[in-house]
Amino acid sequence: MIGQVIRFCVVGALSAGLNVAIIIFLTEVFRFHYLVSIVACFVLVTLFGFVMNRGWTFGVTGPGKGTQFLRYMMIAGLGVAITLIFSMVMVRAGLPYYGAAYGAAIILAPYNFFAHRYLSFRVHDLCKE
Repeated sequence: MIGQVIRFCVVGALSAGLNVAIIIFLTEVFRFHYLVSIVACFVLVTLFGFVMNRGWTFGVTGPGKGTQFLRYMMIAGLGVAITLIFSMVMVRAGLPYYGAAYGAAIILAPYNFFAHRYLSFRVHDLCKE
């Protein structure tokens, strides 16, 4: 499982960086409200995360991609809802919106790992690498 955690952290760091870059781009260039930017980038980053986590992090192959994707989206949807609430609270407290979004990604990392491992992809063999 250690290898999976490391790979998940790599995908998570790439996703978080991509997430913040998209949020800043949409908010600063297109003048979207930062909460709208968070929701918009959710779709792109979630697709990237699904592909990377399914194939590389957890090594899942074969059929079931559609069901796994639906479970992945439901878990990610809860994560984005938490991110929106966390971001609103942190921005009101004075933190920049991009810092709040990045902070939420760090806080949600353990939830995301275990939820995707055991629910999205149903990886149950703790010794499997």
